[in-house]
Amino acid sequence: MTTQNPKVMLVEDDVALVKMYSSKLKKDGYTVLTAFTGDEALNLIQKDKPDIILLDIMLPDIPGLQVLEKVKRTNKLKDIPVLILTVLPEIIALKKAIKLGAEGYLIKSENTPETVSRYVKEELNKFK
Repeated sequence: MTTQNPKVMLVEDDVALVKMYSSKLKKDGYTVLTAFTGDEALNLIQKDKPDIILLDIMLPDIPGLQVLEKVKRTNKLKDIPVLILTVLPEIIALKKAIKLGAEGYLIKSENTPETVSRYVKEELNKFK
């Protein structure tokens, strides 16, 4: 992990949420990379190798769980921590995300940008 301005990849198709989370994360000193589709996310993750990924499950092209699976099956990317961001606590999907290698998940309606930023910091500290 980089010591200054860790890179957070935010994969989310809701523009308002991207602005809200990005604003808080940038304010807290993170470099924020954004992707609105799974395909865009996979390309950026390969290119920029973020320090952590915040990944929405429901994306317009390929499901977030498929993005997670591809990241965790790629040797140079598999150690990047992934936190799932989701609207609903879909237990089956969340259990699958953990099984595929996600560090955890955050329910959007239960977490403010402040708590999301705090979880990012906690996850990054685990990997120092």
